[in-house]
Amino acid sequence: MRNKAVAVLAMCVLILIIPILILSGQAGDEEMATAGSAEQISQENVPSDSETASRPTHAQLVSITEKFMDLLVQETDESYRVRSYNSINELTDAFTKIAKPSAAKKYIDYYYEEKEDGLYLLPAETPPWFQSEAEYEMIESGDGTVKVIQENQTELHGSYTLELELTYDDSWKITETKHS
Repeated sequence: MRNKAVAVLAMCVLILIIPILILSGQAGDEEMATAGSAEQISQENVPSDSETASRPTHAQLVSITEKFMDLLVQETDESYRVRSYNSINELTDAFTKIAKPSAAKKYIDYYYEEKEDGLYLLPAETPPWFQSEAEYEMIESGDGTVKVIQENQTELHGSYTLELELTYDDSWKITETKHS
């Protein structure tokens, strides 16, 4: 009788444990598959050197255009004197990480005035600029240069087309801009 009870108990334990083991093994496989997929996705999102040089990613383009606008619209005091830079040369140097000086110059010349006591932001609306959520066309020229063309509509600027030329030289930089 005792042997029968032990056998029944062992059978019940096996009946309960086997499905748990099977299910836990499947969950482990799913976790491993998920981890493998995440690794594959993260590797897909990391561009190789040749991909980096051929065209910027959307994230790179957004980062560059946002940094450009952040530099263009400087924090000022109540008399519009710029707090972070004292001269046009200092501001132009700050742009060199994301733009060629010639691309930044036309904006700096329009929006800033250098006086003896510092750099001043001239009150004006920001220029028509890249809208990260709007569609755009990216045309590769094959020599490390791309042209981004975006048609936008805003209340402030109405309909406009923005053309940005970016060139890769250790990093993507804005080399030319056009508004129409």
